[in-house]
Formats: sequence, C-alpha cells, structure tokens
Amino acid sequence: LGASFSPTVIGQYSIDIWGEADSAGAGITSTLSNMESRNIQVTDYIYGKDLGLPTTNSWTIGGPGDQWHFTTRYEMYANEQLYGLRVYITDESTVDAEVKAVLYEADNTSPTGLIFLAESDNYILTAQDIGTWVDIPFVDPISLTNGYAYEFGIAGFQHPTDSVVVGTSGESLYNGEHSLFDEYGLNPNDPSNAGTPTWYYLTRTPMVRMNFEPSVISSSSDIKNQSFNVFPNPTNGIVTISVESNEKYDMIIYNT
Repeated sequence: LGASFSPTVIGQYSIDIWGEADSAGAGITSTLSNMESRNIQVTDYIYGKDLGLPTTNSWTIGGPGDQWHFTTRYEMYANEQLYGLRVYITDESTVDAEVKAVLYEADNTSPTGLIFLAESDNYILTAQDIGTWVDIPFVDPISLTNGYAYEFGIAGFQHPTDSVVVGTSGESLYNGEHSLFDEYGLNPNDPSNAGTPTWYYLTRTPMVRMNFEPSVISSSSDIKNQSFNVFPNPTNGIVTISVESNEKYDMIIYNT
C-alpha cells in the first residue's frame, strides 16, 4: 500500500482502493479500472468492525437452551487500556437478563488457540438497553499490547425465561474471524459434542466493539449500593442473607 491516511477530525470517511501496475519495471504504468470503496468511521475511543446497522441475522447468546460467548478478533496496533464493551442488544432480548464482557488472548500454544484473560461483572439489562447500543464496563481497565491479537465480545447465560440477542452486521473476511463458544455444549446441531465446551466460527460479524474511553468505568459508579445483612454470624450451618428489595442478585463465596 502506497497511501497513508491521517484524519484531522473524527467522523465518516470514504476510502477508495485500487491497484496499479508498472509492467515489471518497464516504466509503463497502468491503473486498473475496478475500484473498491469502503465507508469507515473515525472515533476517539471506539474500535469496531461491524457496519453500524444490524441485519436480520442476529444471534441468541443466552436463553432456555443457549449459553454462548460471541466474540471477534481484534489486532492491536498500539498499547491501549480497555475500559469496556460496547454491544448492540436487539429488541428480541428480555429486560433483567444478564450478560458480561469477555476477553481472550490469541495464543497458538493453547489447545483452543485462546487464553482467557478477563471478564466484566455481570450486567443486568434494563428497558433502556433493549434495541440499542449498551456499554458494559470492566471493574478495572485491561492493558492491551501492540502486536497482539485478542478475542473480545459478550457472554450470555442459560435461563428458563430470559433471553439475550446480539445484533450482527457484515460478513467475516475469513473463517475464524468471528467466534462462538458453546460453554456447556448445548448446541443441538452438534450432537457429537453434546455436553462438551466447544468453539465454533460464525461468518456474521457481531456488533461488539472495544471501548477505550475512561469515563465508561467512572459512569458506572452511580449504581446504587445495596444494603444487606448476613446472620447468624458466625455459623456452622444455615446462613440467611437479607437484602433491601426483591430483585435479582449474584452471590459469590470466595472462601469459607
């Protein structure tokens, strides 16, 4: 490629791509007539690969029979701090369903070619999240390294009533650019791997984007702190956890 591109402002740009030949050094230059044009968007903080608008071929990542990680591969060309995931949640999704951001590093020494790096806290979808872009922050920023490739996206959860559907937009450039991880081996179309965690590839481009904006983390600090009581304490038997309201909660026991 003989051209460089250094935009002065953020916004939409059109890139024209064509080839030239010089007759193997004979000095006779010919410009090929066929030209490819691509529209791109230059941003300050967002690294994305989708075409911007969802197509009809969305993907269910969580529901009664689904628990998928839906990811795409991002190559890094500079050291960056990753603050969160931007994902398009379609209007087929359910309020109160849970998702999380997941990050893997590409590593050929691993049996799957990937090493798990990090995940966000679980994020509960609100009514305002349905049919739009949603930012899911990490608790702490993740350092990404120039020259490395990462598999990044969103994970859903199996649930008897809640469903999460992620938009797709565009097609992959090669098989394996966009991936699916069937965490519990629930894929009914692959009976040979039933019950076995399995990676697949998908040609549809997931609408998942890296977000390098620091305010993504700070904006999550206004989440209400829930008060709770645990009793009896100490105990060697049943323990009761009393919370403020009748809502969904996640509980993690780190040790006894």
